[in-house]
Amino acid sequence: MTSAVSMFGHKSEFDPFLYAPVGEERNGMSLSVLSALARLEMDPWQEAATLTKLPAQDASVRLASLLASLPSEAATLLAPSTILRLIALLPLEPPSDQRARDSSVSVTARYWMVGFCFIMAFVLMLAELFSEDRHAPASTHGGPTAHSSEAGPSAKAAPNPVGGM
Repeated sequence: MTSAVSMFGHKSEFDPFLYAPVGEERNGMSLSVLSALARLEMDPWQEAATLTKLPAQDASVRLASLLASLPSEAATLLAPSTILRLIALLPLEPPSDQRARDSSVSVTARYWMVGFCFIMAFVLMLAELFSEDRHAPASTHGGPTAHSSEAGPSAKAAPNPVGGM
């Protein structure tokens, strides 16, 4: 069963845990972890993420303490086996944390690579600038020199045959 809440951006890896039944309320309705945490005015997904980061024993103690603090009409006391069953439904490690840790090295490497590329581009530009200055022909008139590709017809070129001069 896909929950409507999961489709709107909440972490679906916590759904097996959050939608697991905790027990029955006094009126006979089933109580889920999601409902229990919401009644405690907690963000169920945030709490599931917190429990996932804890060692299993600490997570069990925390969950038992939270569920024990429910109002008296909500549910009866839970057996330790129920708490262990619920903790077993949590993912081993949140995927977002695992990706962040795995990619932190690659992000650092990317920054170094980009920096290296900028330095190399700067060095190559300087090398080309000094290379052009060294190979430019010396000007005899003191004016700017034109490269062969920029030079047009010379003033001493042959007379224009159309003009007859």
